[in-house]
Amino acid sequence: MDKLNVLFFKASWCLPCKTLEPIIETVCKELNIKLTKFNVESSPDIANQLSIMSIPTIIIISNEVEVGRIIGATSKNKLLTKIKSLQENYDNKHQE
Repeated sequence: MDKLNVLFFKASWCLPCKTLEPIIETVCKELNIKLTKFNVESSPDIANQLSIMSIPTIIIISNEVEVGRIIGATSKNKLLTKIKSLQENYDNKHQE
C-alpha cells in the first residue's frame, strides 16, 4: 500500500509559490510524507492531466487517487490541519 503523497505545482515567476514552497516542505518533512514538486512550465502535460488551473496547487494522493486539493497560498497551520486530517483517515483505513 502506498502512503500519502503530496504533489506541489508551481512556477518560477509565481510569488505565492515561492512563499508556500518552504512551508509545504516543512509540513511534509514533519509528517514524513513524500513531496514531489512540478514546475508547470516544464511539466505542462502533468499539470493538464491533473487539471491544474491555478498555482500554487497542492494535491494529496493516496493509492494513486486524489484525496485532497489545496489551491492558492495558505498558512502552515491550515496545511498541517488538512494534511493531518487526511493522514489520520488514511492511517485509520489501513490499520484494519
